[in-house]
Amino acid sequence: MFDVNEQLLIKYNEITKIKYLMTLNFKNPVYDMYRKVLNDKLAEVQLIIEFIELKYSSNNFRGVRESLKKFTLKDLAFYDGSNGKPAYVAINGKVYEVTNEATWGGGTHFGLVAGKDYSKEFNSCHENSNILGKLPLVGDLING
Repeated sequence: MFDVNEQLLIKYNEITKIKYLMTLNFKNPVYDMYRKVLNDKLAEVQLIIEFIELKYSSNNFRGVRESLKKFTLKDLAFYDGSNGKPAYVAINGKVYEVTNEATWGGGTHFGLVAGKDYSKEFNSCHENSNILGKLPLVGDLING
């Protein structure tokens, strides 16, 4: 039987290993090979997600979506990547984890510090990219 959780965990571990190898080989010719392998693994994750969407009704899927954590800006500020804490950023009302992103090493990205809402900054630099689809979604940003 196809265990979705097990498959997602396997893919997560594979992707984490590939990303680590990419950071070690950033200026090495094998970097492009690792990037292709990473894209293939992400495509496999997308297939698993499509399986989940087909398996569960929209009502069940809505329940999973509603269970995501709700963050205020004050809550979000805790997740700045310092002292071993995860690094989260909010973009367009959604909160994403950037802890394992090489470009967010140590919870910073080109002078920006994790734990904040960077919707304006993101949209001015990455408006038409699919970066957010590659980041783990951890919650919603709410007023409060």
